[in-house]
Amino acid sequence: MRLGLIGKEWRSFLVYPVALLTVCSVLSVPSYAGPISTLPIATAPAALQEEPELPARDWQAEASNHIVDAQVLAGTYYDLTTSATCVVTFNNKGPAALDVTPTLYNLAGQIRTLAAVSVPANKASYVDMRTWVPVGDTQFEQGSIHLAYQGEDLRLGAQVRISRQADSTGFDEQLVDHTAKFAGTTLEGAWWLPTTTATMQLLLSNTSGSSKTATVTVARKGAASVTLPFTLTAHQTRVLDVKLDVLAGAALTQLGGIKVVHTGQPGNVLVRGTVTKGAIGYSASIDFIDPTMTSSSTLHGAGLRVKSIGGQELHSYVVARNLGAAATTVTGRLRYTTTSGSNNVIEMSPLTITGSDVQLIQPLNTLTPAQKELVAVAGVELEYSTLPGSVYLSCQSVSANGTHLFRVPMLDPLAQKSSSGGYPWQVIDDWSTVVYIKNVTAVPQYYTLQFNYAGGVYAPGQRELAAGQTVSIDIKELRNSQTPDEAGYKIPLTADKGQVQWSMDGDDNLVIIGRAEQVNPTIGLSSTYACQNCCPDSFYSLEGVPDPLEGPPEASVQLKATIAVSNCYGTIRVRVNDSFNRWLALPNPYWASNESIASVSPTSGLVTLNDYGNATIYTVARDREYLPGSGPGGCQLIISEFTEDTPVKVHSVSVTVSTSTVRPTAEGEVNNTVVVTVQATPAVPGESVKMKSRLALLPLGHNHGGTPATGTFANTTGITNASGQFQTTFTAPVFALLVLSLEGSIGKVSGGSIVSVGNFALVELPYNEPWYRKVGDDEWHPENHWGSPTCVAGLQELARYYNEFWYGFGYPPPNPEYHNVLSFNDISLVGGGKFDTANRAFVDGGDHIEHRLGRECDVRNINIDADRHTTVIALFEFAGIVSYINHTGAKPHWHVRFPQ
Repeated sequence: MRLGLIGKEWRSFLVYPVALLTVCSVLSVPSYAGPISTLPIATAPAALQEEPELPARDWQAEASNHIVDAQVLAGTYYDLTTSATCVVTFNNKGPAALDVTPTLYNLAGQIRTLAAVSVPANKASYVDMRTWVPVGDTQFEQGSIHLAYQGEDLRLGAQVRISRQADSTGFDEQLVDHTAKFAGTTLEGAWWLPTTTATMQLLLSNTSGSSKTATVTVARKGAASVTLPFTLTAHQTRVLDVKLDVLAGAALTQLGGIKVVHTGQPGNVLVRGTVTKGAIGYSASIDFIDPTMTSSSTLHGAGLRVKSIGGQELHSYVVARNLGAAATTVTGRLRYTTTSGSNNVIEMSPLTITGSDVQLIQPLNTLTPAQKELVAVAGVELEYSTLPGSVYLSCQSVSANGTHLFRVPMLDPLAQKSSSGGYPWQVIDDWSTVVYIKNVTAVPQYYTLQFNYAGGVYAPGQRELAAGQTVSIDIKELRNSQTPDEAGYKIPLTADKGQVQWSMDGDDNLVIIGRAEQVNPTIGLSSTYACQNCCPDSFYSLEGVPDPLEGPPEASVQLKATIAVSNCYGTIRVRVNDSFNRWLALPNPYWASNESIASVSPTSGLVTLNDYGNATIYTVARDREYLPGSGPGGCQLIISEFTEDTPVKVHSVSVTVSTSTVRPTAEGEVNNTVVVTVQATPAVPGESVKMKSRLALLPLGHNHGGTPATGTFANTTGITNASGQFQTTFTAPVFALLVLSLEGSIGKVSGGSIVSVGNFALVELPYNEPWYRKVGDDEWHPENHWGSPTCVAGLQELARYYNEFWYGFGYPPPNPEYHNVLSFNDISLVGGGKFDTANRAFVDGGDHIEHRLGRECDVRNINIDADRHTTVIALFEFAGIVSYINHTGAKPHWHVRFPQ
């Protein structure tokens, strides 16, 4: 229950300066294209008396504050030639299905509009583009792609992933809103080549319906730059070999930069670069930036790979290109966490770069190979001394043989949309997905994260990030290790794909960055994905758990504040415990309505139950909403307070039984039931009662797997009478030597009584008797010669009569084979009850049914000469045996019965 907003007056109303709008980052590395409760309570405070209770927030309606409009995402290039596989990923971060209309433009700019693709709510869909362009349709084998949908900004994330399995090369590209991504018409990039014989391509795509000119300048380090104009007709895409088409065959250098200036409006031309060296399986993308979209001179990278992969040591390379004429100094650090949990920082030496020059930084150079293996996760921070946008920085880790490459997108946090995101994940075959989250500030920050999969959600809860810290979450490792989340749930071993949802948790936007990286070490391909949501998650609801809070007097119960949040598209995420009190109104968020009934620690929420009755515990919370407006990333933070009330019911339940021992259920058994009485205090009639029985002590006499049944109640549910009492009958299970707890519960309070199941009058047939032997015990039932006193005495008499008849009053002659010696096999187990034989597990039904009361025994005759059988049978009556069955089979025996 919630009391709603107090007076609808904000405790504080924060409006932040306008920030530059950005969209999903264009991130690209070699990619995968495969499969993808009724007493009155005390008076509340004045504010609560004056303010009527408001209905719960309808976030779906509030989400309409986010503008729903026609959106178009554009991609520079796709490739459906026979050597390539091309997959489009559609990532819907909203609570309803989304219809997306793809449009293809071939290299010449001709158009083909396809049928809409329906993308389910909060899921990622994967489409092989070959299903759109049949084999043989060479006209649309290559070109660019646009995706149109009606929805909120950034609700759809999309990515084109091209892979060439033959040489383990490939590329991916996140599609962007080209009308919002760019503020200028100059795009800048830079490269590092593993070898100067690598192939470098430049992809130019006209997103507009009219001709544009793209002027390309290639600046090789240590060599003269070359500038050439290229005309792009409407929607045309040009694939340029930089060496051949721009440099006229001149050699490439290992470092260099590319500038593209185009005519028209910002976003009219998209630019991508690719580098391949198929012989070693190397492939990388060159990202291009619009310098005018940069807000600061500090860039961060989340998740730099440091450990070796496939036996290959990793080396890191940062390309730093000065885009201006004045010299700049680049400084930075590598922050990493070791496998033992320690946090370390490596400060990089300052590097001065003259105007228009490009330099290489290797941040891992101070670590030995052995030290690298101890790094669990790392993050990179780089800053430069000149104006924002005056330096281009890119980062990657590459294996010593060049086969494995991991791009680390270098992001300006202040130029991002929000500290939140939603990514697709897959762990199919050899593919794994790792999520990186990085704190880009100098103070601790908090975040929440969850993984959605078909049929469930895995939510680790609130987490804290130290200043500058990066964490990695390996989804396959979480699944395979069956690590439980905050609520105890595990990712099923059958789950192989889904969606990641995460957001910072606090008052400040743009304090955390994140991305997801998919890796296949077998084929040497990887892919990275980072797309923000339109705003950080907003508070949706607060609930006190448990609700209601119940217990007997003198008990203590921890009240936990659990939070549900919603992303800016209206998707409600699972509740998490407010572990850090980030959402609670400090310093004293908890108070009680009637402390004579229940009191609460104002800071921790620990509730002490003092006396019978009802009360209420109130929790005051801070309500954060992020709405479109003037604030960092274009998101306005509104903070309010409201109160959650959690009812408290102090009562107790006692359970009494008519007898504390009961015999196990067996054919003819009449002492196998117990009358169970449940009493509620205070004695309130009409309360719902639930009954259950459980093992309080593991059974004796059985050494095998399984769990025995714990008996049955005539009624497992009921209602208390006018005296607050409920009564039912319990019937014992078939197995003996169980200690059961018979429990009755009313609400969350229960009581119980212990009942022991077994025939405790049974005695064991003595072992050291000279006239017979005991047989048949085994590892599953080590004691199988327990019987009634009558049975045990009778068997001893039978042996005495037998030996007197055949051997006088002496002992039988020594015989290693026990020939002509009476052998007593199964009687009953200690305590009686079901004596299972063929099925060595706790199953109610089954054979050996007469060996439960201690009245029967199996007397073997397989070792008794046939001419003695008549004599043995004649002696049965003298021993008190009332009947017998002559069993034949593998071990012939007489099954004899005693009267009691």
